[in-house]
Amino acid sequence: MTRNLEHLTPIMATKLNLGFERWWDSSTDWKNVKAWDSCLKLIAGASNRAFCGSPLCRDEQFLDHLQTHAMNIFVGTMIINISPKPFKPFKPISGFLVGKMVCNGSSISAIPQAIHGN
Repeated sequence: MTRNLEHLTPIMATKLNLGFERWWDSSTDWKNVKAWDSCLKLIAGASNRAFCGSPLCRDEQFLDHLQTHAMNIFVGTMIINISPKPFKPFKPISGFLVGKMVCNGSSISAIPQAIHGN
């Protein structure tokens, strides 16, 4: 990817500008913005524009699946890191199962609130 950075940077910058316009708007009026959700969508759109190309980076269902997968990995990693050493052999499977359970359940909405302290 670093070898192609000079070619990818303008493409990703364009996608980010379009994303900011779509999710945050360019008006100067105050408005509520769901920062967590919009940032996930911005990052997913820009990175997938570079990796997958233009048709897939606009596919909302594809981006939603990628976001769920990323959150699954994030939660699974947290579970693995906080597990005690005696459970070391079971860490990967338990991290995966708990991460999948959290991401597929309603608890996923609690993660941004826990991070932002709301």
